[in-house]
Amino acid sequence: MYVFVYGTLTDRDRLESVLESSVSIDTTATLEGLHRVDGRYPTLTAGGSVEGRLITVDDDGLAQLDRYEGLEGGFYR
Repeated sequence: MYVFVYGTLTDRDRLESVLESSVSIDTTATLEGLHRVDGRYPTLTAGGSVEGRLITVDDDGLAQLDRYEGLEGGFYR
């Protein structure tokens, strides 16, 4: 499945470390309708657009992304 990432997860080395494997960064992408707000952690809020990347992951990859974000699970889908 595809996941849109922005911020630290657009860095291949960081992403491979989080996913504990090589990763397929499929393409750059623009997400319309949200824009990035920088702070301690970058977040998205309504309006504008944000540049990022599409990556391909499986269910295990989604769980690893959740752990990276410090979440129980289900944030990434």
